[in-house]
Amino acid sequence: MEQVPLVHARMTCSGFLVCTFFLAAAAVSTLALLAWLGIPHPADPRLLVRGAPWGVIGFDLAWLAAALAAIVLRLRDTGASGWWAALLPLAAAGAAPPGAAGTMLGLGAAALAAIAWILLIGWPGTIGPNRNGADPRGWESREHYDAEQAANAEAMRIAAQGARRPH
Repeated sequence: MEQVPLVHARMTCSGFLVCTFFLAAAAVSTLALLAWLGIPHPADPRLLVRGAPWGVIGFDLAWLAAALAAIVLRLRDTGASGWWAALLPLAAAGAAPPGAAGTMLGLGAAALAAIAWILLIGWPGTIGPNRNGADPRGWESREHYDAEQAANAEAMRIAAQGARRPH
């Protein structure tokens, strides 16, 4: 099997969904471990006085890198530029100033990020190759896909007619 370089890679909806599941599981299990060990998360305001544990910050940065890579690959499958993924850390960094207004702004940014993530799960990719590489689903072109869909529709129509005939 031929290895595809990451710069010309794409990710399907199902691949992005699996990646989302593993990223969520990693985040939840890490937060549970931190709570069990009594280590506050770097977003905890109490750490403004004491300082954040570097291991937790390292995990957050690794998680962000994995999430950004998944988003870039998914955006590439849709034909969009992977540079749109740069908005995620910018929104996260700018949406959390201290105070009540910052909390509301942070919740709004989190809600927008969740909506964007759900849209990426359901957004269909381009059929056939695009400027970011071959179709990960194996379609050679849009014409190949359309011909296959037409053949499937015809087979279903014939099967439905055969099922209606009296025996």
